[in-house]
Amino acid sequence: MLKFTHKAGNILHYNVQKQLSAEDLRAYYATIDTHYRTHGKLRLLVQVQDFRGYSDLRALLVFFRHEPGLLRKVERYAAVAEQAWFRQFINAADVLIPNLRLRAFKPDQMEEAQAWLHQ
Repeated sequence: MLKFTHKAGNILHYNVQKQLSAEDLRAYYATIDTHYRTHGKLRLLVQVQDFRGYSDLRALLVFFRHEPGLLRKVERYAAVAEQAWFRQFINAADVLIPNLRLRAFKPDQMEEAQAWLHQ
């Protein structure tokens, strides 16, 4: 499940829980595209709880088809996650993806994540 919790200008917050479906991802990328066309480069904050991957092959294909385009539309991406492997992945991606700042935070660091997103 993917649900937006805050949309204001170029700042978007959303939650991810359990598995993501193709429908979740299509709606997500459509929202990103709309806000990017209106506000330019985006700043995203995701709160991840018990992420268990993608519901099926269709969802994975939607992810791989749209994710490269997303990376060009975002300037900062903060991830608040309970799962250490997810935080490690985000912090490693920060080194590998130029022109995009990524940073991971623990669940008790939500205020720091929001402050970093607004820097």
